[in-house]
Amino acid sequence: MHALPVLANDLDAVSAAVAVMVDSVNRGEMPAACAAFAEGAVIVEDIHPYRWEGPGAVESWLTTMAANAQQLGVTAISMDLGPATRVDARSGRAYAFFPAILALGLESGSLVANGQLTFTLIQNDGAWLIQTLVWTGPEPSLREL
Repeated sequence: MHALPVLANDLDAVSAAVAVMVDSVNRGEMPAACAAFAEGAVIVEDIHPYRWEGPGAVESWLTTMAANAQQLGVTAISMDLGPATRVDARSGRAYAFFPAILALGLESGSLVANGQLTFTLIQNDGAWLIQTLVWTGPEPSLREL
């Protein structure tokens, strides 16, 4: 199968839309993070119940992540997004794949996981919105201080 070329502006715009969401979560700006998603978004994560979809899915996912962090005694959360390793964008839809490092700060060190974030996005009034977010990676491992 021969892939069609992706325009540089689409690559940049898709990557920027994903970065805005990740940066918003890292800063704790949940309304901005939620605004990066399309209505009816689907999220798949390694935290129970593992899948969120439908109205309120993004808010529910963020609440679940916060409760999980509190239960683990996490003092800081940081997702370091690498440059996209693949972006396909055409006709107002996109598929994007990014390497990522998740670090959960603890009093005794950090829990760190290298993984991947995979997204589908849709263009709405010129803006790219996330339709699907999937985190794939191993369980975080402890790095002591």
